[in-house]
Amino acid sequence: GTEVVTMANVEDKSDKSDKSQTTAPPFKCPQLLPSNEIMSLITKCEQIASKNGFLIAYEAKPQIVTQNGMRYSLCLAENLAQKPTNIGSNKQAQFFDPFAGPFKTGAHICDLGEKNEYRLLLNKFPVLPKHVLLVSTEWVQQTDMLTRHDLNVAMNVLRSISTEKNNALMF
Repeated sequence: GTEVVTMANVEDKSDKSDKSQTTAPPFKCPQLLPSNEIMSLITKCEQIASKNGFLIAYEAKPQIVTQNGMRYSLCLAENLAQKPTNIGSNKQAQFFDPFAGPFKTGAHICDLGEKNEYRLLLNKFPVLPKHVLLVSTEWVQQTDMLTRHDLNVAMNVLRSISTEKNNALMF
């Protein structure tokens, strides 16, 4: 079986230093995943990030397409074409890692993993509500193979946010 642990004492006033970490993002995440607390942390961060203008939402229009007798459900986000694509006009522009931080308030939900080797972030350009990114804290080439540990953490995040009401998607 899978053990589920939720955050305890989120408003514990006895430890003031820990309180600042649990009342504002990034939040202190549960030690063990999956946890039903992750979705509430995502929702809190989404509200904060919306208020501070971090999120740039794209309206997805669902379409059903039939090809070779197979029906596919697609979401077309036409205004995604307006998404900025160039962080610098010079080919030798300074390297920028958007996943390294610092982050705008609300963008960084929490750190995950046994040694906080992953970050859960809101996607600045969400195609769907609660669109999150699970990224490593250390630089890794996007073309590198995922490790068993990467996949385990990703599956536990997926299990944490999937409910009967909410069908989560991972890609």
